[in-house]
Amino acid sequence: MSEVTHAPIPVGTTFYVSLGDVYVMGLVHASATFPSAAGVMYVQMIGPPLRREGWQPEYNSWWIVDDLAIRDGSWPFQAPVDDFSAEPLRRFGGMDGVKPVLVTIAPDTLTLAGTAAADTPETRAEWDDAPKLASPIPSIFEASLARTMDLPQPERPRDDDENASRFVIANARLNDAHVTEPRSFDFTMRFRSERAGEQARDEAVADGFAAALERHDRTPPYWTLTIPADIVPAYPNVAPHIERWSALAQKHRGEFDGFGAWQRGWSAERALREAEEA
Repeated sequence: MSEVTHAPIPVGTTFYVSLGDVYVMGLVHASATFPSAAGVMYVQMIGPPLRREGWQPEYNSWWIVDDLAIRDGSWPFQAPVDDFSAEPLRRFGGMDGVKPVLVTIAPDTLTLAGTAAADTPETRAEWDDAPKLASPIPSIFEASLARTMDLPQPERPRDDDENASRFVIANARLNDAHVTEPRSFDFTMRFRSERAGEQARDEAVADGFAAALERHDRTPPYWTLTIPADIVPAYPNVAPHIERWSALAQKHRGEFDGFGAWQRGWSAERALREAEEA
């Protein structure tokens, strides 16, 4: 796999999850995709975290996780391992209220296929040893993985719509073969008064940014402030800008209104809308 596509992430792909100043290596054992630039993976995470010298694998953990963090550039990856032998799906441990259950995952879609009560000595022993089902959202997965490996919780930029932002970046990379080159992004804030927009604009300009304030004649009228930036399209590169302009908008009684990537006639925001309408 050398570029982002709609196809499932290939089995045998090696990827690396950044947790603070260390990386944790993962291997894809099964994957499925949805009618969008996103899918889900059954992965083996290998501990301890990678070190520069003398690293040796000591233990594994198994997870179901969204593949957005590979598609949006957050998790570096390598081509599939030669002669990779994928392991069959395990049953996961879950809860039905206060009762432990064993969860079966469908191998073709990696979605819930059924549950069985862990109410015998044999099934309870299986439940105790089973990987526990957790949220597949990348940010929650990273937090859970850090706890599993006794690492500090990763610091995260503020992004109230993180998964949607990741989806926009994944689509940006999907529609551009040059994902290691900067492209033009526009970050937009919305204000209810011209004065508030001017104050935010002046602060951005004082910090060295170009900024354009535009009035929109609606009822009631509002003003949008747009800040352009050239960024290599990857969520870790875009997220600090989202945090910065969200904070600026809030400071001046406005709101962050999203971002888009325009290049060669293509818009990430338009791709997101089209995917949601499909």
